Amino acid sequence: MPTDPPPSATIDDFDRALDALDELVATGTDLPTLIENSAEIFGCRVGAVTAQGVSLSASPVPESDRAHPGSTQRRTGPDGETVWIAPASDTAFPTALADVARRECLLRRLVIAVMATTPHSTPDHTRAADLRSTVDPRLSDDDRRSAHRRLRLTGATVTPVALAGPDDGIESIIDQLRTRSTSLHHLLLDRVHMVLAQDLETLKNLDIPAGCRCAYSAPRPVEQAPAAWRKARGALRFTLPSTHANGPYLAEEAVVLNAKAVGPYAVLAEQLTADQIAQVDDVQRLDKLYQENGPEMLHILLAVAATESLRQAARTVHMHHNSVTHRVQRAERALGFSCTKPYGRTRLMFVLTLHRILDSWRHF
Repeated sequence: MPTDPPPSATIDDFDRALDALDELVATGTDLPTLIENSAEIFGCRVGAVTAQGVSLSASPVPESDRAHPGSTQRRTGPDGETVWIAPASDTAFPTALADVARRECLLRRLVIAVMATTPHSTPDHTRAADLRSTVDPRLSDDDRRSAHRRLRLTGATVTPVALAGPDDGIESIIDQLRTRSTSLHHLLLDRVHMVLAQDLETLKNLDIPAGCRCAYSAPRPVEQAPAAWRKARGALRFTLPSTHANGPYLAEEAVVLNAKAVGPYAVLAEQLTADQIAQVDDVQRLDKLYQENGPEMLHILLAVAATESLRQAARTVHMHHNSVTHRVQRAERALGFSCTKPYGRTRLMFVLTLHRILDSWRHF
Protein backbone atom coordinates (compact mmCIF):
# COMPACT_ATOMS: atom_id res chain seq x y z
CA MET A 1 0.00 0.00 0.00
CA PRO A 2 1.35 3.49 -0.81
CA THR A 3 2.35 5.65 2.12
CA ASP A 4 3.12 8.78 0.08
CA PRO A 5 0.91 10.52 -2.47
CA PRO A 6 1.84 9.73 -6.07
CA PRO A 7 4.31 12.38 -7.32
CA SER A 8 2.25 13.07 -10.45
CA ALA A 9 -0.69 14.35 -8.40
CA THR A 10 -0.59 18.02 -7.46
CA ILE A 11 -3.20 20.44 -6.15
CA ASP A 12 -2.77 22.48 -9.35
CA ASP A 13 -4.17 19.67 -11.45
CA PHE A 14 -7.57 18.77 -10.07
CA ASP A 15 -8.28 15.95 -12.49
CA ARG A 16 -4.93 14.29 -11.88
CA ALA A 17 -5.46 14.69 -8.14
CA LEU A 18 -8.78 12.87 -8.42
CA ASP A 19 -7.01 10.13 -10.39
CA ALA A 20 -4.50 9.85 -7.56
CA LEU A 21 -7.35 9.49 -5.08
CA ASP A 22 -8.84 6.70 -7.17
CA GLU A 23 -5.43 5.03 -7.35
CA LEU A 24 -5.18 4.99 -3.57
CA VAL A 25 -8.49 3.14 -3.37
CA ALA A 26 -7.60 0.77 -6.20
CA THR A 27 -4.32 -0.25 -4.55
CA GLY A 28 -6.09 -1.24 -1.33
CA THR A 29 -4.88 1.52 0.95
CA ASP A 30 -6.38 1.66 4.44
CA LEU A 31 -8.57 4.47 5.72
CA PRO A 32 -5.95 6.39 7.79
CA THR A 33 -3.54 6.39 4.83
CA LEU A 34 -6.33 7.52 2.51
CA ILE A 35 -7.10 10.51 4.73
CA GLU A 36 -3.43 11.43 5.23
CA ASN A 37 -2.58 11.22 1.54
CA SER A 38 -5.74 13.02 0.46
CA ALA A 39 -4.75 15.98 2.63
CA GLU A 40 -1.36 16.10 0.90
CA ILE A 41 -2.77 15.60 -2.59
CA PHE A 42 -5.44 18.29 -2.37
CA GLY A 43 -3.60 20.70 -0.07
CA CYS A 44 -6.38 21.02 2.48
CA ARG A 45 -7.50 19.48 5.73
CA VAL A 46 -9.42 16.26 5.12
CA GLY A 47 -11.44 14.23 7.60
CA ALA A 48 -13.95 11.44 7.81
CA VAL A 49 -16.40 10.09 10.36
CA THR A 50 -17.25 6.47 9.64
CA ALA A 51 -20.69 4.95 10.00
CA GLN A 52 -19.39 3.45 13.28
CA GLY A 53 -18.65 6.94 14.64
CA VAL A 54 -14.85 6.82 14.34
CA SER A 55 -13.24 10.14 13.34
CA LEU A 56 -9.97 10.65 11.48
CA SER A 57 -8.41 13.79 10.08
CA ALA A 58 -5.15 15.01 8.58
CA SER A 59 -3.57 18.27 7.46
CA PRO A 60 -0.68 19.01 5.09
CA VAL A 61 0.58 21.95 7.17
CA PRO A 62 2.00 22.41 10.69
CA GLU A 63 -0.40 22.85 13.58
CA SER A 64 0.24 26.57 14.04
CA ASP A 65 -1.10 27.37 10.56
CA ARG A 66 -4.43 25.61 10.87
CA ALA A 67 -7.60 27.31 9.69
CA HIS A 68 -10.76 28.29 11.54
CA PRO A 69 -13.31 25.43 11.60
CA GLY A 70 -16.09 27.68 10.34
CA SER A 71 -15.00 27.10 6.72
CA THR A 72 -15.49 23.33 6.92
CA GLN A 73 -17.64 21.71 4.19
CA ARG A 74 -19.23 18.27 4.63
CA ARG A 75 -21.04 15.54 2.79
CA THR A 76 -22.81 12.49 4.24
CA GLY A 77 -22.89 9.15 2.45
CA PRO A 78 -25.69 6.58 2.15
CA ASP A 79 -24.49 4.53 5.13
CA GLY A 80 -24.10 7.51 7.45
CA GLU A 81 -20.40 8.14 6.90
CA THR A 82 -19.41 11.81 6.72
CA VAL A 83 -16.44 13.42 4.98
CA TRP A 84 -15.27 17.00 5.35
CA ILE A 85 -12.67 19.37 3.95
CA ALA A 86 -11.36 22.67 5.29
CA PRO A 87 -8.57 25.09 4.38
CA ALA A 88 -5.21 24.04 5.75
CA SER A 89 -3.99 27.59 6.29
CA ASP A 90 -5.42 31.12 6.43
CA THR A 91 -9.09 31.02 5.35
CA ALA A 92 -8.88 30.00 1.70
CA PHE A 93 -8.79 26.69 -0.13
CA PRO A 94 -5.93 26.15 -2.63
CA THR A 95 -6.49 27.36 -6.18
CA ALA A 96 -7.51 23.93 -7.43
CA LEU A 97 -10.39 23.92 -4.92
CA ALA A 98 -11.41 27.56 -5.18
CA ASP A 99 -14.48 26.57 -7.19
CA VAL A 100 -17.46 25.33 -5.15
CA ALA A 101 -18.34 22.73 -7.78
CA ARG A 102 -14.87 21.21 -7.51
CA ARG A 103 -15.15 20.99 -3.75
CA GLU A 104 -18.51 19.26 -4.06
CA CYS A 105 -16.99 16.86 -6.60
CA LEU A 106 -14.13 16.10 -4.22
CA LEU A 107 -16.55 15.46 -1.35
CA ARG A 108 -18.57 13.03 -3.48
CA ARG A 109 -15.43 11.13 -4.44
CA LEU A 110 -14.20 11.11 -0.84
CA VAL A 111 -17.46 9.55 0.34
CA ILE A 112 -17.00 6.74 -2.18
CA ALA A 113 -13.34 6.33 -1.20
CA VAL A 114 -14.16 6.19 2.52
CA MET A 115 -16.88 3.60 1.91
CA ALA A 116 -14.41 1.51 -0.10
CA THR A 117 -11.62 1.66 2.47
CA THR A 118 -13.63 1.38 5.69
CA PRO A 119 -12.88 -2.11 7.02
CA HIS A 120 -15.79 -4.55 7.00
CA SER A 121 -14.33 -6.95 9.52
CA THR A 122 -15.59 -8.92 12.47
CA PRO A 123 -16.94 -6.94 15.45
CA ASP A 124 -13.80 -7.69 17.44
CA HIS A 125 -11.64 -5.79 14.97
CA THR A 126 -13.65 -2.71 14.02
CA ARG A 127 -12.12 0.70 14.67
CA ALA A 128 -14.89 1.41 17.16
CA ALA A 129 -13.93 -1.75 19.05
CA ASP A 130 -10.27 -0.73 18.95
CA LEU A 131 -11.14 2.64 20.47
CA ARG A 132 -13.08 0.92 23.24
CA SER A 133 -10.11 -1.37 23.81
CA THR A 134 -7.76 1.61 24.08
CA VAL A 135 -9.59 2.91 27.17
CA ASP A 136 -10.69 -0.42 28.66
CA PRO A 137 -8.65 -1.14 31.82
CA ARG A 138 -9.93 -4.72 31.97
CA LEU A 139 -7.98 -5.77 28.88
CA SER A 140 -4.42 -6.98 28.91
CA ASP A 141 -1.58 -4.69 27.86
CA ASP A 142 -1.04 -6.87 24.79
CA ASP A 143 -4.67 -6.48 23.68
CA ARG A 144 -4.51 -2.71 24.07
CA ARG A 145 -1.19 -2.53 22.23
CA SER A 146 -2.75 -4.41 19.32
CA ALA A 147 -5.55 -1.85 19.24
CA HIS A 148 -2.99 0.97 19.30
CA ARG A 149 -1.23 -0.49 16.28
CA ARG A 150 -4.44 -0.78 14.29
CA LEU A 151 -5.34 2.81 15.20
CA ARG A 152 -1.79 4.01 14.43
CA LEU A 153 -1.47 5.33 17.97
CA THR A 154 1.61 3.36 19.02
CA GLY A 155 3.88 5.72 20.94
CA ALA A 156 1.40 8.59 20.64
CA THR A 157 0.48 11.16 23.26
CA VAL A 158 -3.27 11.64 23.50
CA THR A 159 -5.57 14.03 25.32
CA PRO A 160 -8.89 12.43 26.32
CA VAL A 161 -11.85 14.80 25.96
CA ALA A 162 -15.35 13.93 27.19
CA LEU A 163 -18.32 15.71 25.61
CA ALA A 164 -22.07 15.66 26.15
CA GLY A 165 -24.91 17.61 24.59
CA PRO A 166 -26.91 17.99 21.36
CA ASP A 167 -25.36 16.30 18.33
CA ASP A 168 -24.97 19.45 16.24
CA GLY A 169 -23.19 21.17 19.11
CA ILE A 170 -20.88 18.20 19.65
CA GLU A 171 -19.99 18.28 15.95
CA SER A 172 -19.00 21.94 16.26
CA ILE A 173 -16.71 21.22 19.22
CA ILE A 174 -15.09 18.30 17.41
CA ASP A 175 -14.46 20.55 14.40
CA GLN A 176 -12.56 22.93 16.68
CA LEU A 177 -10.56 20.11 18.25
CA ARG A 178 -9.63 18.78 14.81
CA THR A 179 -7.97 22.06 13.91
CA ARG A 180 -5.82 21.86 17.04
CA SER A 181 -4.59 18.26 16.82
CA THR A 182 -2.57 16.14 14.42
CA SER A 183 -5.02 13.24 14.60
CA LEU A 184 -8.41 12.79 16.23
CA HIS A 185 -10.49 9.73 17.06
CA HIS A 186 -14.11 10.08 18.15
CA LEU A 187 -16.58 7.53 19.46
CA LEU A 188 -19.93 7.70 21.25
CA LEU A 189 -19.29 5.56 24.31
CA ASP A 190 -22.04 4.94 26.87
CA ARG A 191 -23.91 8.19 26.09
CA VAL A 192 -20.71 10.26 26.26
CA HIS A 193 -18.70 11.38 23.24
CA MET A 194 -15.11 10.26 23.69
CA VAL A 195 -12.38 12.11 21.81
CA LEU A 196 -8.76 11.01 21.79
CA ALA A 197 -6.81 13.92 20.30
CA GLN A 198 -3.17 13.41 19.40
CA ASP A 199 -0.74 16.29 20.09
CA LEU A 200 -3.60 18.60 21.04
CA GLU A 201 -2.39 22.21 21.10
CA THR A 202 -4.76 23.65 23.69
CA LEU A 203 -8.34 23.59 24.92
CA LYS A 204 -8.36 27.30 25.69
CA ASN A 205 -10.86 29.55 23.95
CA LEU A 206 -13.15 26.76 22.79
CA ASP A 207 -16.64 27.86 21.81
CA ILE A 208 -19.14 25.50 23.42
CA PRO A 209 -22.63 25.58 21.86
CA ALA A 210 -25.58 25.98 24.20
CA GLY A 211 -26.49 22.76 25.97
CA CYS A 212 -23.05 21.18 25.54
CA ARG A 213 -20.37 20.55 28.12
CA CYS A 214 -16.73 19.48 28.00
CA ALA A 215 -14.17 17.89 30.34
CA TYR A 216 -10.65 16.71 29.69
CA SER A 217 -7.59 15.27 31.37
CA ALA A 218 -3.92 15.99 30.81
CA PRO A 219 -2.06 14.63 27.77
CA ARG A 220 -0.76 11.14 28.46
CA PRO A 221 1.02 8.36 26.56
CA VAL A 222 -1.62 6.23 24.88
CA GLU A 223 -0.68 3.37 27.21
CA GLN A 224 -2.20 5.43 30.04
CA ALA A 225 -5.42 6.16 28.14
CA PRO A 226 -7.71 4.05 30.40
CA ALA A 227 -6.88 6.07 33.52
CA ALA A 228 -6.82 9.38 31.64
CA TRP A 229 -10.21 8.70 30.05
CA ARG A 230 -11.69 7.69 33.42
CA LYS A 231 -10.61 11.06 34.84
CA ALA A 232 -12.02 13.03 31.90
CA ARG A 233 -15.33 11.18 31.95
CA GLY A 234 -15.60 11.54 35.72
CA ALA A 235 -14.91 15.27 35.50
CA LEU A 236 -17.76 15.62 33.01
CA ARG A 237 -20.19 14.96 35.89
CA PHE A 238 -19.05 18.20 37.52
CA THR A 239 -19.69 20.34 34.44
CA LEU A 240 -22.73 22.41 33.54
CA PRO A 241 -24.28 22.89 30.09
CA SER A 242 -23.22 26.00 28.23
CA THR A 243 -25.71 28.86 28.15
CA HIS A 244 -23.90 30.88 25.45
CA ALA A 245 -22.24 29.60 22.30
CA ASN A 246 -19.13 31.78 22.45
CA GLY A 247 -16.46 31.84 25.10
CA PRO A 248 -14.77 32.72 27.28
CA TYR A 249 -16.45 30.91 30.17
CA LEU A 250 -16.04 31.80 33.83
CA ALA A 251 -14.82 29.13 36.22
CA GLU A 252 -18.16 29.09 38.03
CA GLU A 253 -19.95 28.33 34.74
CA ALA A 254 -18.13 24.96 34.69
CA VAL A 255 -18.66 24.54 30.95
CA VAL A 256 -15.11 23.39 30.19
CA LEU A 257 -13.41 21.58 33.04
CA ASN A 258 -9.92 20.19 33.54
CA ALA A 259 -10.11 16.94 35.51
CA LYS A 260 -7.21 18.19 37.63
CA ALA A 261 -9.45 20.95 39.03
CA VAL A 262 -11.91 18.40 40.43
CA GLY A 263 -9.36 17.12 42.93
CA PRO A 264 -10.58 14.69 45.62
CA TYR A 265 -14.21 15.29 44.66
CA ALA A 266 -13.58 12.91 41.76
CA VAL A 267 -14.03 9.95 44.08
CA LEU A 268 -17.69 10.91 44.57
CA ALA A 269 -18.47 10.54 40.87
CA GLU A 270 -16.43 7.35 40.60
CA GLN A 271 -17.78 5.53 43.64
CA LEU A 272 -21.37 6.71 44.14
CA THR A 273 -24.27 5.64 41.96
CA ALA A 274 -27.20 7.87 41.09
CA ASP A 275 -29.47 5.76 43.31
CA GLN A 276 -27.16 6.16 46.30
CA ILE A 277 -26.99 9.93 45.88
CA ALA A 278 -30.75 10.22 45.39
CA GLN A 279 -31.32 8.62 48.80
CA VAL A 280 -29.50 11.42 50.67
CA ASP A 281 -32.05 13.61 52.47
CA ASP A 282 -30.19 16.88 51.82
CA VAL A 283 -29.99 16.07 48.12
CA GLN A 284 -33.71 15.34 47.98
CA ARG A 285 -34.51 18.68 49.62
CA LEU A 286 -32.14 20.56 47.33
CA ASP A 287 -33.57 18.85 44.27
CA LYS A 288 -37.08 19.88 45.27
CA LEU A 289 -35.84 23.44 45.73
CA TYR A 290 -34.26 23.27 42.28
CA GLN A 291 -37.43 21.94 40.66
CA GLU A 292 -39.47 24.74 42.24
CA ASN A 293 -37.08 27.64 41.63
CA GLY A 294 -34.91 26.69 38.67
CA PRO A 295 -31.15 26.85 38.14
CA GLU A 296 -30.86 30.42 39.44
CA MET A 297 -31.34 29.15 42.99
CA LEU A 298 -28.42 26.72 42.62
CA HIS A 299 -26.29 29.49 41.10
CA ILE A 300 -26.94 31.70 44.12
CA LEU A 301 -26.33 28.93 46.65
CA LEU A 302 -23.05 28.02 44.96
CA ALA A 303 -21.92 31.64 45.30
CA VAL A 304 -22.91 31.57 48.98
CA ALA A 305 -20.96 28.37 49.59
CA ALA A 306 -17.89 29.71 47.77
CA THR A 307 -17.69 33.16 49.40
CA GLU A 308 -17.38 34.49 52.92
CA SER A 309 -20.48 36.69 53.08
CA LEU A 310 -23.83 37.27 51.44
CA ARG A 311 -22.57 40.60 50.11
CA GLN A 312 -19.70 38.85 48.32
CA ALA A 313 -22.12 36.26 47.00
CA ALA A 314 -24.42 39.01 45.72
CA ARG A 315 -21.54 40.65 43.86
CA THR A 316 -20.59 37.30 42.34
CA VAL A 317 -24.07 36.70 40.90
CA HIS A 318 -24.64 40.41 40.10
CA MET A 319 -27.74 40.69 42.28
CA HIS A 320 -28.81 43.03 45.05
CA HIS A 321 -27.82 41.93 48.53
CA ASN A 322 -31.44 41.87 49.71
CA SER A 323 -32.50 39.64 46.80
CA VAL A 324 -29.79 37.13 47.64
CA THR A 325 -30.65 37.23 51.34
CA HIS A 326 -34.32 36.54 50.58
CA ARG A 327 -33.48 33.51 48.43
CA VAL A 328 -30.98 32.13 50.93
CA GLN A 329 -33.55 32.34 53.72
CA ARG A 330 -36.00 30.45 51.53
CA ALA A 331 -33.35 27.81 50.85
CA GLU A 332 -32.50 27.47 54.54
CA ARG A 333 -36.13 26.80 55.37
CA ALA A 334 -36.28 24.12 52.70
CA LEU A 335 -32.93 22.52 53.53
CA GLY A 336 -33.22 22.65 57.30
CA PHE A 337 -29.76 24.08 58.03
CA SER A 338 -27.92 27.40 57.93
CA CYS A 339 -26.17 28.13 54.66
CA THR A 340 -24.07 31.01 55.98
CA LYS A 341 -22.32 29.63 59.05
CA PRO A 342 -18.86 28.09 58.43
CA TYR A 343 -19.92 24.46 58.76
CA GLY A 344 -23.19 25.25 57.03
CA ARG A 345 -21.26 26.49 54.01
CA THR A 346 -19.25 23.27 53.93
CA ARG A 347 -22.42 21.21 54.12
CA LEU A 348 -24.02 23.34 51.42
CA MET A 349 -21.07 22.89 49.06
CA PHE A 350 -21.13 19.15 49.63
CA VAL A 351 -24.84 18.79 48.88
CA LEU A 352 -24.51 21.06 45.82
CA THR A 353 -21.73 18.81 44.56
CA LEU A 354 -23.76 15.65 45.09
CA HIS A 355 -26.77 17.22 43.39
CA ARG A 356 -24.68 18.22 40.37
CA ILE A 357 -23.45 14.64 40.00
CA LEU A 358 -27.00 13.33 40.35
CA ASP A 359 -28.32 15.78 37.76
CA SER A 360 -25.61 14.71 35.31
CA TRP A 361 -27.01 11.16 35.38
CA ARG A 362 -30.23 12.57 33.90
CA HIS A 363 -28.29 13.62 30.80
CA PHE A 364 -25.61 10.96 30.33
